[in-house]
Amino acid sequence: MTQLQVSPALLRTRILSRPYDERDRYFETGQGTKPASKAYEKQSSARAAERVVAQSRRRIVTTEQRSKEIQRRRKWSSAGNMPPEIRACYSEAERAALCIIASRCSEKGFCDLCIDEIARLAGVGRTSVQNAIRKARAKALAHISVRERPQRSGKNLTNIIKIVSLAWRGWIERGIGFKRLSTSVTQVKTTLSENAETEKSAFEKECAASVHDPFKRPAMWQARPAEKWSRHWRTSATAYG
Repeated sequence: MTQLQVSPALLRTRILSRPYDERDRYFETGQGTKPASKAYEKQSSARAAERVVAQSRRRIVTTEQRSKEIQRRRKWSSAGNMPPEIRACYSEAERAALCIIASRCSEKGFCDLCIDEIARLAGVGRTSVQNAIRKARAKALAHISVRERPQRSGKNLTNIIKIVSLAWRGWIERGIGFKRLSTSVTQVKTTLSENAETEKSAFEKECAASVHDPFKRPAMWQARPAEKWSRHWRTSATAYG
């Protein structure tokens, strides 16, 4: 066998040139290491206690709770507050999380919910919300903007999320859907057709009562501006003239 020759460059390094003395043995046995301080021991014990508490707080999801989460996820993922061309860029869980953000933005103009709250409302996991926000704020899509609010002392504040996509904002502002009429006093919701039928039936009853009882006949029948059948009405002068 041929013996390998050590190069001069390797001999000049500290690996081979450093003598193996008592100091190296002192550190090998662990006697040369500095003992941990009281503050470090306290901090490490607190972190270990937090990990134990976090593991004990993990809830066991039952079958009923899991089915409810799936229903919430499907409900929000199929909501109509996102245009089709943007919906195609995300998965079902990501669409549910972004629909929660869009719903909050339509109410307040921005979303300040934490990640855990968005995940709870959408019925998805925390990682799905993070992936949705990371993908939506990327330069390739740029659908939302995220402003972080760090604090020097204490826990950071929740991020401010806004929708910057013009197509998405226009879709939300249009508010595609049907609205119902609601009075401010009784809060009774009626459709336009029901309201028209009510006014028409009231007028027909009034006409029938005036025909059978001539003493209750009004002096002048006037058409109301909101009713379109006023051209068929007759005044008292033409009726008895």
